[in-house]
Amino acid sequence: APAAAASGKALTAPDGVFDIPESQSNPSYVGGATLAKGTATIPVRASNPLPGGVAGGGGTKGDVDASESPRLAGELQWDCPFPKEADEALVNSAVVMLRVDVGADGRVLSADATNDPGNGFAREARRCALSKRWVPGRNRSGQTVRAIAVVNVRFDR
Repeated sequence: APAAAASGKALTAPDGVFDIPESQSNPSYVGGATLAKGTATIPVRASNPLPGGVAGGGGTKGDVDASESPRLAGELQWDCPFPKEADEALVNSAVVMLRVDVGADGRVLSADATNDPGNGFAREARRCALSKRWVPGRNRSGQTVRAIAVVNVRFDR
């Protein structure tokens, strides 16, 4: 269990866990699930926090969930080339949803379109995803893991 947030003297109930909104005006109370003997210094969102967390749980820092989905590394836009078929058909936009399987090292293991708007868009979105650098996903404790990213690749002229 993660560490409960510190409540300072704000709460006097003996052993109950309270979930109270964050307070910007009281620095001794950090919000979230709290106990009088809590040690976390950030809001904690958990149903079973303990005052000091548990050994090996990493909860004493308030780290409730460090999980993240994989994402493109340092790139904000896909910039995928338009497929030749779309040029010929005079199609100016499309969206392709991809499931991208990213390894713990950030390499793309596979990329599959979950929808295909036709005119070669799914093929180009897949090819584009395979050519990009990725930041791997992370589990609850922050370790890099193999994970799936679901992304929309937008083509617009």
